Amino acid sequence: MKKEERIETSKKLLKEKKYLKALDELLPLLYGAPVLFEVEKLKTEIYAALTAQIKTGKHTPNTQMRFGTSGWRGKLGEDFTYQNVAVVTEALCRVLSGRSDFISQENIEKNMGMGFDEIKKRGVVIGHDARYFGKEFSAVAISIIEKYGINALYIGQTSTPEISAAILQENAAFSINFTPSHNPWMYHGYKFNPPDGGPAGKEFTVPIQDEANKIFDDIGNVCLDYSDEIPLNVRVEDPVELYLKYLNKKASHLVNVEKLKENINNSRGFVFVADNVFGSSIGKFEKILSGVGKEKLNVLNAEREVFFKGRSVEPSAPYLSNLQEE
Repeated sequence: MKKEERIETSKKLLKEKKYLKALDELLPLLYGAPVLFEVEKLKTEIYAALTAQIKTGKHTPNTQMRFGTSGWRGKLGEDFTYQNVAVVTEALCRVLSGRSDFISQENIEKNMGMGFDEIKKRGVVIGHDARYFGKEFSAVAISIIEKYGINALYIGQTSTPEISAAILQENAAFSINFTPSHNPWMYHGYKFNPPDGGPAGKEFTVPIQDEANKIFDDIGNVCLDYSDEIPLNVRVEDPVELYLKYLNKKASHLVNVEKLKENINNSRGFVFVADNVFGSSIGKFEKILSGVGKEKLNVLNAEREVFFKGRSVEPSAPYLSNLQEE
């Protein structure tokens, strides 16, 4: 399709309020050279409309909310809005606090290994990947969680291994991680992990899913207050620091970070190469391997780029050719 045709198609989709498709239509034009001012202006206009939809949308998810592999995934604006994130978090809190008809208090304590008083005390670890609205969705979730008296620890942009390690390092009761893994840029995700740091099983995900859909069915009579700013009273930690503490104190038998850095520095002809794919690992390798010579450490795609420059982020051979070339 020609440049002019893409622009006109994108404008048409914008008028039809199909914001994700409108942005997707522009992607090939955003990473060519040169990028037209008209294209940048149109992207800004579409993004503003999408942002308003996410912040103020009162519609339920276009596809029924359900948990897949430990998480709920959906499209920005269409499924993932502030309201819908608040509803799913409310459902999670109702389940954990024993206020849901879909799970018994006995099963909650059995599966969590603790009662709600202990859950509140040990609290939740909350983080997100590098996509749109991760921090804002985290703030919405914290708004709901605080009303149930659950302590919250916010660790910002984090990878899945870091958030699992943070649960164990901080002895937290559970975590919420906003990420759809390697799905395309227009998706977001909501992952819940129990106290062992691993994926949640159906004993949790099904009741949360059922409770959320019950709330959605009565959404016109539900009022949930939430904010898109992290409260000042919430504890904030660096996920890399927590990860290193975990490795050094609880997993040193698996990975000795100092020995690893020493081996890299002393090796001949060895270079450590990592591809961030514009994702949540940005800046992490440099911190974890601090002290490794610059000539030994080659980190690719280390800037935040929410469209992933139009490429797939699936970690399979066809999409890692640049890593293989290095």
